[in-house]
Amino acid sequence: MVSEHQVIIVGLGLAGLSAARTLQNRRLDVLLLDENSSPGGQYLRSVSRSIGTDSRPVRENLKRVGHQLVRDLYHAGMTVKHGTQTVGLEADGTVWTLGKEGRVEKHHADHIILATGARERFLPFPGWTLPGVISTGAAQILVKSAGMLPGRNSVVGGAGPLPLALAGDICASGGRVRAYWNQSSWSQQLHTLKGCRYHLSKVTLGMRCLTRLVASRIPLFHGYKVLEARGNKVLEEVVLTAIDHDGHVIQDSEKTFDVDCLAVGYGFVPNLELAMLAGCEIQHDMEKGGWVVKVEDNLQSSVPPIFAAGELTGIAGAEKSIIDGCLAGLSVAGKLGALNNATDKAEVKQLQKRRQREMAFGALLNSLCETPPGLFDGLPDQTMICRCEDINLGQIRKEVSNGVTQLESMKKATNCGMGKCQGRTCGPIIQEILTALAQAIPENIRPYSVRNPIKPVPLSALAESNDKELS
Repeated sequence: MVSEHQVIIVGLGLAGLSAARTLQNRRLDVLLLDENSSPGGQYLRSVSRSIGTDSRPVRENLKRVGHQLVRDLYHAGMTVKHGTQTVGLEADGTVWTLGKEGRVEKHHADHIILATGARERFLPFPGWTLPGVISTGAAQILVKSAGMLPGRNSVVGGAGPLPLALAGDICASGGRVRAYWNQSSWSQQLHTLKGCRYHLSKVTLGMRCLTRLVASRIPLFHGYKVLEARGNKVLEEVVLTAIDHDGHVIQDSEKTFDVDCLAVGYGFVPNLELAMLAGCEIQHDMEKGGWVVKVEDNLQSSVPPIFAAGELTGIAGAEKSIIDGCLAGLSVAGKLGALNNATDKAEVKQLQKRRQREMAFGALLNSLCETPPGLFDGLPDQTMICRCEDINLGQIRKEVSNGVTQLESMKKATNCGMGKCQGRTCGPIIQEILTALAQAIPENIRPYSVRNPIKPVPLSALAESNDKELS
C-alpha cells in the first residue's frame, strides 16, 4: 500500500514547522514526518505537546516564534508521524519510512520539502572517545530536555556560537564551568563582529551569554584547542593549549583542568543523505558551511519535485531556517496552483531579500568554524578517527601517502565509514584531514555516496515490507 499526498515535509525543526504553517491554510494534503518524539528540532528541544499551556517565559523572540509554530501545527489537523525515520527517497517523490512500531511504509507526494537539518561537526584529539567527552548538542539536550547537568565540573568550547550558549545555560542551571575556550582568537571574533551591524539582536544575545560567564568568574581562553583528554576509563582531566592563526600549538601554553565533562562543538554539517539519494545536485561553499544542496531562488533543487529548506541550503541560524520554510512552502503552493494573489507573490520577494541578509550573517559565523590548516599536524597516529571501524589517524596518513585523496577511496582502503553511523561522524573529519594532509581543494572531496536505506533497518521490517526497491 502506498499513501498518496500532495506534499510531504521531512523534518519538523524550525524550517519544517514554518513550511507546514505556510501550507496549512491552503487546503492541501500534507504529510509531516519527523524522527523525534516531539517537534522543534534542537532549537526547541524542550518543546512538547503541552506547549500550548506552557506558561514559562521565552526570552528570545525566535523561540517565541518557534513555540507558536508548534501550537499552529497541533491546531491545524495535519497528519503528523513522530518517531518516524525517513530511510529512502526517490526522484519521483516516493518516500520510505520506518515507524516506531518497526514497520516500513511507502508514501508518495507530488512535492517533497526536505528540512532534515544538520548534525554537529567534530574534530578529533587524543582521548575524545572517553566517556565524559560529549558534543555541545548532547549536553544541551541534557540541560534543556532532561533538566540534568552534563557533569559536576565541565569544560566547554569549540567554534561558533553554540558552545558559548551552552556554557551560559550550564551556569544559569547552577552548574560549574571550569573553563570556556574558543578556537578563534579575539581578533578573529572582533573582525567578524564588524560585519554584524545588521544583526545587533544576535550580537546582543551572544554578549549576554559572555557577560554571564565573566560574572561567574569563568576563565575564558580564545585561540585555544583541546590538546588531550585524559582519564582511566572515564574523563578525569582536560588539557587546553594555545594555537596560532594556522592551528599550530604554541609551546608552554598548556592549561589543565580536573573535570568529569568536556563538551565540544565545531559548527554543523547539513544532513544531505536523503537529498543525495534522490539525485539532488550538491555544491561546496565555505560561506554556507561546506557541502549543501544546490537550490534555485525558490528553494527548488535540481530534482523538480524536491525542495530543500533550512540548514540543507546553508548553515545560517534559526531565523534563516524559518524564512526558508516559509519560502519553500509558498513555492510548493505555487506549483500546486494555491499561490494566486499579489500578496503572496510580494511575500516571496520579501522573504528572498531577508534570506540574503541571513545568509550573509551565516557566512560570518561559518568563517569562525573553518579548520586551521595546521590543526592536525601535532596529533599522534593513535588518535581515533572512525569509531565504528576502529580506524586511527596513522592509518589515514598511510593511505594519504599512498595517494588516496577521496573519501570513497579511503573507505575502500580502510573500511572507514562502513559502520552503523555510515560515516556521519567520521566523514566530515576525514574530509578535513584530506584537505590538510593531501593539500586538496575542499570542493574536490565529495561526501560519502549513499544508497537505500540510509539508516539501519531491521531485516524483519524489510522482509515484511516485501519492497524490492528499498531492499
